[in-house]
Amino acid sequence: MVIKLREPSGVGITDTGIEHGGAAAVRNQLSEFGGDVFYGISMDMINHFIPHIRKMSQDLLNPLEANGEMEFVTEVARVLPSGVLAELFGIPEEDRELFRQCSNTMTGFFGGSVEYTNPVAMEANAAAVTLREYFRGVLEDRRKDPQQDFLSGML
Repeated sequence: MVIKLREPSGVGITDTGIEHGGAAAVRNQLSEFGGDVFYGISMDMINHFIPHIRKMSQDLLNPLEANGEMEFVTEVARVLPSGVLAELFGIPEEDRELFRQCSNTMTGFFGGSVEYTNPVAMEANAAAVTLREYFRGVLEDRRKDPQQDFLSGML
């Protein structure tokens, strides 16, 4: 089964995963800044993540093929963006649920999909503080032991 969702942005989801016309745009931006590296992020690093992101996308879409239907917002749209970021940042699997929850809390608040009340703002702030502290530790680890991820590339 081939699933194609086309948005004006040029992003598509197919049987091989997410396709994005953005690789050429990234190459153009890299060349504008004089080379193959932009803030420590190279095309090799980007290319390294493409198969992982395709697999993640396909794994999320497999229930559609198996069941013939799925709740796209809950099962894909709320999971995929934070999953891709977690992959790019090299967040271990055991920490990804915390990252997803904090990211979705902040996205809901700053994206305007929740009411702007004090309790909601306090929850978004707590999520931001949690991620700040988490990434302090991750960055300290990456300085000592760089990995093949975006965080290490930017240090």
